[in-house]
Amino acid sequence: MTAPESPRGASQRSWAERYQQGQQQRSNREFWADMDSGWVMVVELVTATFLWGGIGWLLDSRLSTGPWLMSAGFLVGGATGFYLVYLRSMGRIGKRPPPPDQVRPRPARPSRDEGAE
Repeated sequence: MTAPESPRGASQRSWAERYQQGQQQRSNREFWADMDSGWVMVVELVTATFLWGGIGWLLDSRLSTGPWLMSAGFLVGGATGFYLVYLRSMGRIGKRPPPPDQVRPRPARPSRDEGAE
């Protein structure tokens, strides 16, 4: 007597194997999400530095002030970039919203008109 064949399209893997693969995929997603955050921080730092440096250079060329405003722009841009990296690393900006099934509705507040009677 031979073993019964599984229905067409059914997985040949056990539940434990499928669970292990799901855990591997989840950890891969978390890894790439962390890499994504790191690259965003690098891009914010570089962009802020060169954006403010460029604004300083443009003002220097219009006002004929030499390299002073460009230097100040690079300093302001670097400080702004580091501040953005700090905010992102502390979780104050760039948080991903939770999935819709994990969002709890907020309790309704009584309106001011209801208690004024």
